Amino acid sequence: MSGESHIGSNGPRRQCLTPSRSKLRFAKYQLLPQVIFNSGNTLSIEQSGQSDGHRGGRELHVSGRVDVCSNKLHALFGQVEIELASDDKRLTAASMIKIDKQSVAIITPFAADWWDEEGLGPCITIHISIYAPFAGELSALFLNVANLDVLFTEDLSLFPANRTTIITTSGNVYAPLTRRNPSDTAPYDLRSREICIHTLSGNVDGWFPLHHLLKIGTASGNVFIEVGLGSNVPDSTTHAKLSVRTTSGKLVISTPEIFHMTERRISERRPPARDYVVKLVTLSGNIEAKVVMASRATFRSTSGDIRVDAIPMPFSPSRDGKSHLETNTRSGRTEVFVLDTRLVHCADHTSLMTMGFEATNTSFGLATLQSNHQSLSGNMKLHYAKSWTGDFSGETISGKILVGGRDIKINSPCPREAKMSGGSTGGGAASIRMGSNSGDLALYIGEM
Repeated sequence: MSGESHIGSNGPRRQCLTPSRSKLRFAKYQLLPQVIFNSGNTLSIEQSGQSDGHRGGRELHVSGRVDVCSNKLHALFGQVEIELASDDKRLTAASMIKIDKQSVAIITPFAADWWDEEGLGPCITIHISIYAPFAGELSALFLNVANLDVLFTEDLSLFPANRTTIITTSGNVYAPLTRRNPSDTAPYDLRSREICIHTLSGNVDGWFPLHHLLKIGTASGNVFIEVGLGSNVPDSTTHAKLSVRTTSGKLVISTPEIFHMTERRISERRPPARDYVVKLVTLSGNIEAKVVMASRATFRSTSGDIRVDAIPMPFSPSRDGKSHLETNTRSGRTEVFVLDTRLVHCADHTSLMTMGFEATNTSFGLATLQSNHQSLSGNMKLHYAKSWTGDFSGETISGKILVGGRDIKINSPCPREAKMSGGSTGGGAASIRMGSNSGDLALYIGEM
Protein backbone atom coordinates (compact mmCIF):
# COMPACT_ATOMS: atom_id res chain seq x y z
CA MET A 1 0.00 0.00 0.00
CA SER A 2 2.91 2.33 0.46
CA GLY A 3 3.43 4.77 -2.36
CA GLU A 4 6.44 6.68 -3.58
CA SER A 5 6.75 10.43 -3.55
CA HIS A 6 9.43 13.07 -3.58
CA ILE A 7 10.16 16.08 -1.46
CA GLY A 8 10.59 19.37 -3.26
CA SER A 9 8.98 21.34 -6.04
CA ASN A 10 11.05 20.14 -9.00
CA GLY A 11 10.48 16.61 -10.16
CA PRO A 12 13.38 14.16 -10.56
CA ARG A 13 14.89 13.20 -13.87
CA ARG A 14 13.96 9.60 -13.21
CA GLN A 15 11.91 7.93 -10.50
CA CYS A 16 13.92 6.04 -7.91
CA LEU A 17 13.48 2.33 -7.44
CA THR A 18 12.61 1.49 -3.85
CA PRO A 19 13.96 -1.95 -2.95
CA SER A 20 12.15 -4.17 -0.51
CA ARG A 21 12.90 -3.53 3.15
CA SER A 22 14.88 -6.78 3.38
CA LYS A 23 17.30 -5.50 0.73
CA LEU A 24 18.00 -2.15 2.37
CA ARG A 25 21.51 -2.35 3.81
CA PHE A 26 21.67 0.77 5.97
CA ALA A 27 18.98 1.27 8.59
CA LYS A 28 18.20 3.16 11.78
CA TYR A 29 15.93 1.71 14.43
CA GLN A 30 14.31 3.61 17.28
CA LEU A 31 11.86 2.47 19.92
CA LEU A 32 9.57 4.63 22.02
CA PRO A 33 8.94 1.94 24.63
CA GLN A 34 6.49 3.38 27.14
CA VAL A 35 3.93 5.64 25.51
CA ILE A 36 1.28 6.54 28.08
CA PHE A 37 -2.26 5.88 26.91
CA ASN A 38 -4.68 7.75 29.12
CA SER A 39 -7.22 10.52 28.60
CA GLY A 40 -4.77 13.25 29.60
CA ASN A 41 -2.06 12.53 27.00
CA THR A 42 -1.55 13.19 23.30
CA LEU A 43 0.49 11.05 20.89
CA SER A 44 2.19 12.93 18.04
CA ILE A 45 4.01 11.48 15.00
CA GLU A 46 5.58 13.85 12.45
CA GLN A 47 7.63 13.24 9.28
CA SER A 48 8.94 15.93 6.95
CA GLY A 49 11.80 17.01 4.72
CA GLN A 50 14.49 19.36 5.99
CA SER A 51 13.20 22.85 5.15
CA ASP A 52 16.39 24.83 5.85
CA GLY A 53 18.97 22.35 4.60
CA HIS A 54 21.12 22.14 1.46
CA ARG A 55 18.92 22.00 -1.66
CA GLY A 56 21.51 21.21 -4.33
CA GLY A 57 21.83 17.80 -5.97
CA ARG A 58 19.28 15.06 -6.56
CA GLU A 59 15.99 15.38 -4.73
CA LEU A 60 15.24 12.68 -2.23
CA HIS A 61 12.29 10.32 -2.57
CA VAL A 62 10.59 9.20 0.62
CA SER A 63 8.11 6.33 0.88
CA GLY A 64 6.69 4.19 3.64
CA ARG A 65 3.79 3.76 6.02
CA VAL A 66 2.45 4.37 9.49
CA ASP A 67 0.57 1.38 10.92
CA VAL A 68 -1.87 2.11 13.75
CA CYS A 69 -2.79 -1.11 15.53
CA SER A 70 -3.59 -2.63 18.93
CA ASN A 71 -1.47 -5.14 20.82
CA LYS A 72 -4.48 -6.96 22.33
CA LEU A 73 -3.41 -6.12 25.89
CA HIS A 74 -5.37 -3.96 28.32
CA ALA A 75 -2.57 -1.80 29.69
CA LEU A 76 -1.57 1.78 30.37
CA PHE A 77 1.47 1.71 28.10
CA GLY A 78 1.98 1.15 24.40
CA GLN A 79 4.98 1.66 22.15
CA VAL A 80 6.09 3.11 18.83
CA GLU A 81 8.65 1.40 16.58
CA ILE A 82 10.50 3.36 13.88
CA GLU A 83 12.61 1.95 11.07
CA LEU A 84 14.35 4.24 8.58
CA ALA A 85 16.39 2.58 5.85
CA SER A 86 18.10 3.19 2.51
CA ASP A 87 20.74 1.59 0.34
CA ASP A 88 23.16 4.48 0.95
CA LYS A 89 24.67 4.97 4.39
CA ARG A 90 25.07 8.72 3.90
CA LEU A 91 21.31 9.11 3.37
CA THR A 92 20.60 7.12 6.50
CA ALA A 93 23.15 9.08 8.52
CA ALA A 94 21.76 12.43 7.31
CA SER A 95 18.23 11.56 8.47
CA MET A 96 17.17 12.39 12.01
CA ILE A 97 14.79 10.62 14.38
CA LYS A 98 13.81 12.67 17.42
CA ILE A 99 11.79 11.02 20.16
CA ASP A 100 10.23 12.35 23.32
CA LYS A 101 7.90 10.79 25.87
CA GLN A 102 4.78 11.19 23.71
CA SER A 103 6.12 12.28 20.32
CA VAL A 104 8.25 11.21 17.35
CA ALA A 105 9.70 13.54 14.68
CA ILE A 106 11.52 12.25 11.59
CA ILE A 107 13.40 14.68 9.35
CA THR A 108 15.03 13.61 6.08
CA PRO A 109 17.38 15.61 3.80
CA PHE A 110 15.86 17.59 0.96
CA ALA A 111 18.49 16.49 -1.56
CA ALA A 112 21.72 14.51 -1.93
CA ASP A 113 24.43 16.68 -3.51
CA TRP A 114 26.74 13.70 -3.92
CA TRP A 115 24.26 11.70 -5.98
CA ASP A 116 24.82 11.03 -9.67
CA GLU A 117 22.77 13.27 -11.96
CA GLU A 118 21.92 10.28 -14.13
CA GLY A 119 20.23 7.02 -13.25
CA LEU A 120 17.93 6.20 -10.38
CA GLY A 121 17.54 8.81 -7.68
CA PRO A 122 18.12 8.52 -3.92
CA CYS A 123 15.34 7.14 -1.77
CA ILE A 124 14.54 6.38 1.86
CA THR A 125 11.92 4.03 3.26
CA ILE A 126 10.29 4.74 6.63
CA HIS A 127 8.08 2.34 8.54
CA ILE A 128 6.40 3.39 11.79
CA SER A 129 4.29 1.02 13.91
CA ILE A 130 2.08 2.39 16.67
CA TYR A 131 1.11 -0.38 19.10
CA ALA A 132 -1.70 0.89 21.31
CA PRO A 133 -3.05 -1.14 24.22
CA PHE A 134 -6.49 -2.58 23.54
CA ALA A 135 -9.11 0.14 24.22
CA GLY A 136 -6.23 2.51 24.96
CA GLU A 137 -7.21 6.10 25.71
CA LEU A 138 -5.69 9.38 24.54
CA SER A 139 -6.77 12.98 24.56
CA ALA A 140 -5.75 13.27 20.90
CA LEU A 141 -3.84 11.43 18.16
CA PHE A 142 -1.85 13.64 15.78
CA LEU A 143 -0.20 12.22 12.63
CA ASN A 144 1.48 14.72 10.30
CA VAL A 145 3.47 12.64 7.81
CA ALA A 146 4.25 14.31 4.50
CA ASN A 147 5.22 11.29 2.41
CA LEU A 148 3.92 8.26 4.28
CA ASP A 149 0.70 6.30 3.99
CA VAL A 150 -1.38 5.87 7.13
CA LEU A 151 -3.07 2.52 7.77
CA PHE A 152 -5.60 1.62 10.47
CA THR A 153 -5.59 -2.14 11.04
CA GLU A 154 -8.58 -4.39 11.72
CA ASP A 155 -7.47 -5.18 15.26
CA LEU A 156 -7.43 -1.50 16.27
CA SER A 157 -9.30 -0.45 19.40
CA LEU A 158 -8.26 3.10 20.29
CA PHE A 159 -10.09 5.95 22.05
CA PRO A 160 -8.51 9.39 21.33
CA ALA A 161 -11.40 11.16 23.03
CA ASN A 162 -11.18 14.66 21.59
CA ARG A 163 -9.64 14.43 18.13
CA THR A 164 -7.78 12.27 15.63
CA THR A 165 -5.87 14.36 13.07
CA ILE A 166 -4.13 12.96 9.98
CA ILE A 167 -2.21 15.22 7.58
CA THR A 168 -0.26 14.02 4.54
CA THR A 169 1.14 15.57 1.39
CA SER A 170 1.40 12.59 -0.95
CA GLY A 171 0.57 9.76 1.43
CA ASN A 172 -2.71 7.85 1.27
CA VAL A 173 -4.95 7.08 4.23
CA TYR A 174 -6.34 3.54 4.43
CA ALA A 175 -8.81 1.89 6.77
CA PRO A 176 -10.51 -1.53 6.67
CA LEU A 177 -13.87 -1.82 4.93
CA THR A 178 -16.97 -3.51 6.28
CA ARG A 179 -17.77 -7.03 5.22
CA ARG A 180 -20.28 -7.44 2.42
CA ASN A 181 -22.97 -8.24 5.00
CA PRO A 182 -24.15 -4.85 6.33
CA SER A 183 -25.14 -6.40 9.65
CA ASP A 184 -21.48 -7.02 10.47
CA THR A 185 -19.95 -5.02 13.27
CA ALA A 186 -17.56 -2.14 12.65
CA PRO A 187 -14.24 -3.33 11.14
CA TYR A 188 -12.26 -1.51 13.86
CA ASP A 189 -12.94 0.77 16.84
CA LEU A 190 -11.75 4.39 16.73
CA ARG A 191 -13.59 6.60 19.21
CA SER A 192 -12.76 10.23 18.58
CA ARG A 193 -15.27 13.01 18.93
CA GLU A 194 -13.67 14.61 15.86
CA ILE A 195 -11.80 12.83 13.05
CA CYS A 196 -10.04 15.21 10.64
CA ILE A 197 -8.07 14.02 7.59
CA HIS A 198 -6.28 16.26 5.08
CA THR A 199 -4.13 15.25 2.11
CA LEU A 200 -2.68 17.13 -0.83
CA SER A 201 -2.60 14.38 -3.45
CA GLY A 202 -3.19 11.26 -1.38
CA ASN A 203 -6.38 9.19 -1.49
CA VAL A 204 -8.62 8.40 1.47
CA ASP A 205 -10.08 4.90 1.38
CA GLY A 206 -11.96 2.77 3.91
CA TRP A 207 -14.57 2.78 6.68
CA PHE A 208 -14.59 5.68 9.14
CA PRO A 209 -16.91 6.27 12.10
CA LEU A 210 -19.04 9.41 12.34
CA HIS A 211 -19.21 10.46 15.97
CA HIS A 212 -19.49 14.25 16.27
CA LEU A 213 -17.44 15.33 13.21
CA LEU A 214 -15.87 13.46 10.29
CA LYS A 215 -14.01 16.00 8.13
CA ILE A 216 -11.96 15.02 5.06
CA GLY A 217 -10.21 17.37 2.65
CA THR A 218 -7.90 16.76 -0.30
CA ALA A 219 -6.70 18.76 -3.30
CA SER A 220 -6.32 16.10 -6.00
CA GLY A 221 -6.86 12.85 -4.13
CA ASN A 222 -9.96 10.67 -4.39
CA VAL A 223 -12.18 9.87 -1.42
CA PHE A 224 -13.83 6.43 -1.32
CA ILE A 225 -15.26 5.95 2.16
CA GLU A 226 -17.89 4.06 4.08
CA VAL A 227 -19.41 5.97 7.00
CA GLY A 228 -20.42 4.30 10.25
CA LEU A 229 -23.31 6.05 12.01
CA GLY A 230 -23.32 4.36 15.41
CA SER A 231 -21.68 6.32 18.23
CA ASN A 232 -21.35 6.14 22.00
CA VAL A 233 -18.94 9.06 22.27
CA PRO A 234 -20.06 11.80 24.70
CA ASP A 235 -21.57 14.93 23.09
CA SER A 236 -22.29 12.96 19.90
CA THR A 237 -25.78 11.72 20.78
CA THR A 238 -27.70 14.62 19.22
CA HIS A 239 -25.51 16.00 16.42
CA ALA A 240 -23.19 14.56 13.74
CA LYS A 241 -21.56 16.35 10.80
CA LEU A 242 -19.98 14.77 7.71
CA SER A 243 -17.87 17.19 5.65
CA VAL A 244 -15.84 16.08 2.61
CA ARG A 245 -14.16 18.49 0.21
CA THR A 246 -11.83 18.02 -2.77
CA THR A 247 -10.63 20.16 -5.65
CA SER A 248 -10.32 17.65 -8.47
CA GLY A 249 -10.77 14.26 -6.83
CA LYS A 250 -13.80 12.00 -6.97
CA LEU A 251 -16.05 11.58 -3.92
CA VAL A 252 -17.77 8.24 -3.30
CA ILE A 253 -19.54 8.09 0.06
CA SER A 254 -21.67 5.19 1.27
CA THR A 255 -23.48 4.15 4.43
CA PRO A 256 -23.41 0.34 4.30
CA GLU A 257 -25.24 -0.21 7.57
CA ILE A 258 -28.28 1.55 6.04
CA PHE A 259 -27.94 0.91 2.31
CA HIS A 260 -27.40 -2.61 1.06
CA MET A 261 -24.86 -3.18 -1.67
CA THR A 262 -27.73 -3.43 -4.16
CA GLU A 263 -29.22 -0.27 -5.59
CA ARG A 264 -31.45 1.60 -3.12
CA ARG A 265 -32.22 -1.49 -1.07
CA ILE A 266 -32.53 -0.56 2.59
CA SER A 267 -30.95 -2.49 5.45
CA GLU A 268 -32.76 -3.36 8.67
CA ARG A 269 -30.05 -1.66 10.72
CA ARG A 270 -31.24 1.35 12.71
CA PRO A 271 -29.17 4.55 12.84
CA PRO A 272 -29.17 6.61 16.03
CA ALA A 273 -31.77 9.38 15.98
CA ARG A 274 -29.71 12.58 15.81
CA ASP A 275 -29.19 15.60 13.61
CA TYR A 276 -27.11 14.49 10.62
CA VAL A 277 -25.53 17.38 8.69
CA VAL A 278 -23.86 16.50 5.37
CA LYS A 279 -21.66 18.70 3.17
CA LEU A 280 -19.89 17.28 0.09
CA VAL A 281 -18.07 19.75 -2.17
CA THR A 282 -15.77 19.30 -5.17
CA LEU A 283 -14.59 21.62 -7.93
CA SER A 284 -14.20 19.28 -10.90
CA GLY A 285 -14.72 15.82 -9.46
CA ASN A 286 -17.87 13.72 -9.44
CA ILE A 287 -19.95 13.06 -6.32
CA GLU A 288 -21.61 9.72 -5.61
CA ALA A 289 -23.26 9.48 -2.21
CA LYS A 290 -25.65 7.28 -0.25
CA VAL A 291 -26.21 9.13 2.98
CA VAL A 292 -28.53 9.78 5.88
CA MET A 293 -29.37 13.45 6.46
CA ALA A 294 -31.42 15.44 8.96
CA SER A 295 -31.39 19.24 9.26
CA ARG A 296 -29.19 19.92 6.21
CA ALA A 297 -27.42 18.22 3.30
CA THR A 298 -25.41 20.10 0.66
CA PHE A 299 -23.84 18.67 -2.51
CA ARG A 300 -21.85 21.00 -4.78
CA SER A 301 -19.66 20.48 -7.84
CA THR A 302 -18.60 23.04 -10.43
CA SER A 303 -18.13 20.74 -13.42
CA GLY A 304 -18.63 17.24 -12.03
CA ASP A 305 -21.74 15.07 -11.88
CA ILE A 306 -23.80 14.66 -8.71
CA ARG A 307 -25.49 11.34 -7.93
CA VAL A 308 -27.15 11.13 -4.49
CA ASP A 309 -29.36 8.71 -2.57
CA ALA A 310 -30.59 10.50 0.57
CA ILE A 311 -32.74 9.43 3.50
CA PRO A 312 -34.03 12.43 5.48
CA MET A 313 -34.30 11.56 9.16
CA PRO A 314 -36.16 13.31 12.01
CA PHE A 315 -34.07 15.79 13.93
CA SER A 316 -34.25 18.20 16.82
CA PRO A 317 -36.34 21.16 15.60
CA SER A 318 -34.32 24.13 14.39
CA ARG A 319 -35.51 27.72 14.34
CA ASP A 320 -37.86 27.14 11.42
CA GLY A 321 -38.46 23.46 12.14
CA LYS A 322 -37.45 22.52 8.59
CA SER A 323 -34.74 20.43 6.97
CA HIS A 324 -32.87 21.51 3.84
CA LEU A 325 -31.45 19.59 0.86
CA GLU A 326 -29.34 21.41 -1.74
CA THR A 327 -27.58 20.32 -4.94
CA ASN A 328 -25.66 22.77 -7.11
CA THR A 329 -23.55 22.24 -10.21
CA ARG A 330 -22.67 24.31 -13.25
CA SER A 331 -22.15 21.86 -16.08
CA GLY A 332 -22.46 18.46 -14.44
CA ARG A 333 -25.51 16.20 -14.46
CA THR A 334 -27.60 15.79 -11.33
CA GLU A 335 -29.53 12.70 -10.25
CA VAL A 336 -31.13 12.54 -6.82
CA PHE A 337 -33.18 9.85 -5.09
CA VAL A 338 -34.92 10.98 -1.89
CA LEU A 339 -36.14 7.87 -0.09
CA ASP A 340 -38.94 7.38 2.41
CA THR A 341 -37.81 7.83 5.99
CA ARG A 342 -40.23 5.13 7.10
CA LEU A 343 -38.05 2.55 5.38
CA VAL A 344 -35.46 3.14 8.10
CA HIS A 345 -36.45 2.94 11.75
CA CYS A 346 -34.51 4.98 14.26
CA ALA A 347 -32.66 3.25 17.04
CA ASP A 348 -35.53 3.40 19.53
CA HIS A 349 -38.66 5.36 20.43
CA THR A 350 -36.93 6.95 23.40
CA SER A 351 -34.29 8.59 21.24
CA LEU A 352 -37.01 10.04 19.03
CA MET A 353 -38.95 11.50 21.93
CA THR A 354 -35.85 13.10 23.44
CA MET A 355 -35.55 15.01 20.16
CA GLY A 356 -39.14 16.25 20.33
CA PHE A 357 -40.90 13.65 18.16
CA GLU A 358 -43.52 11.03 18.82
CA ALA A 359 -42.93 7.62 17.27
CA THR A 360 -45.79 7.46 14.75
CA ASN A 361 -46.09 6.42 11.11
CA THR A 362 -45.56 9.97 9.90
CA SER A 363 -42.61 10.32 7.52
CA PHE A 364 -40.83 12.90 9.68
CA GLY A 365 -37.88 13.64 7.45
CA LEU A 366 -39.95 14.29 4.32
CA ALA A 367 -42.69 16.32 6.02
CA THR A 368 -40.78 19.61 6.17
CA LEU A 369 -37.99 18.97 3.65
CA GLN A 370 -37.09 22.09 1.67
CA SER A 371 -35.17 21.11 -1.48
CA ASN A 372 -33.27 23.40 -3.84
CA HIS A 373 -31.66 21.91 -6.97
CA GLN A 374 -29.72 24.25 -9.26
CA SER A 375 -27.65 23.75 -12.41
CA LEU A 376 -26.27 26.12 -15.03
CA SER A 377 -26.22 23.82 -18.06
CA GLY A 378 -26.46 20.26 -16.76
CA ASN A 379 -29.54 18.06 -16.95
CA MET A 380 -31.35 17.13 -13.76
CA LYS A 381 -33.37 14.06 -12.73
CA LEU A 382 -35.04 14.07 -9.32
CA HIS A 383 -36.86 11.10 -7.78
CA TYR A 384 -38.86 11.63 -4.58
CA ALA A 385 -40.64 8.98 -2.50
CA LYS A 386 -44.40 8.65 -2.93
CA SER A 387 -44.93 9.79 0.68
CA TRP A 388 -43.56 13.23 -0.22
CA THR A 389 -46.25 15.94 -0.17
CA GLY A 390 -45.88 19.63 -0.85
CA ASP A 391 -45.38 22.10 -3.69
CA PHE A 392 -42.77 22.20 -6.42
CA SER A 393 -41.60 24.60 -9.10
CA GLY A 394 -39.08 24.54 -11.92
CA GLU A 395 -37.55 27.16 -14.17
CA THR A 396 -35.27 26.89 -17.19
CA ILE A 397 -34.38 29.26 -20.03
CA SER A 398 -33.74 26.88 -22.92
CA GLY A 399 -34.25 23.42 -21.43
CA LYS A 400 -37.34 21.28 -20.95
CA ILE A 401 -39.36 20.54 -17.81
CA LEU A 402 -40.96 17.15 -17.14
CA VAL A 403 -42.99 16.22 -14.05
CA GLY A 404 -44.42 12.76 -13.38
CA GLY A 405 -46.15 10.81 -10.63
CA ARG A 406 -49.56 10.03 -9.14
CA ASP A 407 -51.95 12.69 -7.83
CA ILE A 408 -49.85 15.51 -9.24
CA LYS A 409 -51.58 18.83 -9.74
CA ILE A 410 -49.82 20.99 -12.33
CA ASN A 411 -50.35 24.74 -12.29
CA SER A 412 -50.87 26.33 -15.70
CA PRO A 413 -47.65 28.01 -16.85
CA CYS A 414 -47.68 31.73 -17.51
CA PRO A 415 -47.76 32.34 -21.32
CA ARG A 416 -44.91 34.83 -21.03
CA GLU A 417 -42.83 32.39 -19.02
CA ALA A 418 -43.43 29.09 -20.76
CA LYS A 419 -40.25 27.65 -19.28
CA MET A 420 -41.66 27.87 -15.78
CA SER A 421 -43.76 25.13 -14.23
CA GLY A 422 -45.13 24.40 -10.80
CA GLY A 423 -47.59 22.26 -8.94
CA SER A 424 -48.31 20.31 -5.79
CA THR A 425 -49.34 16.99 -4.37
CA GLY A 426 -51.02 16.15 -1.08
CA GLY A 427 -50.97 19.63 0.43
CA GLY A 428 -47.93 19.00 2.64
CA ALA A 429 -45.38 21.53 3.90
CA ALA A 430 -42.40 20.25 1.88
CA SER A 431 -41.12 22.07 -1.20
CA ILE A 432 -38.90 21.46 -4.23
CA ARG A 433 -37.28 24.26 -6.24
CA MET A 434 -35.51 23.42 -9.51
CA GLY A 435 -33.58 25.74 -11.79
CA SER A 436 -31.27 25.58 -14.81
CA ASN A 437 -30.30 27.94 -17.61
CA SER A 438 -30.02 25.42 -20.43
CA GLY A 439 -30.40 21.99 -18.83
CA ASP A 440 -33.50 19.79 -18.82
CA LEU A 441 -35.39 19.32 -15.54
CA ALA A 442 -37.23 16.10 -14.66
CA LEU A 443 -39.10 15.45 -11.40
CA TYR A 444 -40.71 12.12 -10.53
CA ILE A 445 -42.72 11.69 -7.35
CA GLY A 446 -43.40 8.12 -6.29
CA GLU A 447 -41.57 6.66 -9.28
CA MET A 448 -38.23 5.09 -8.33
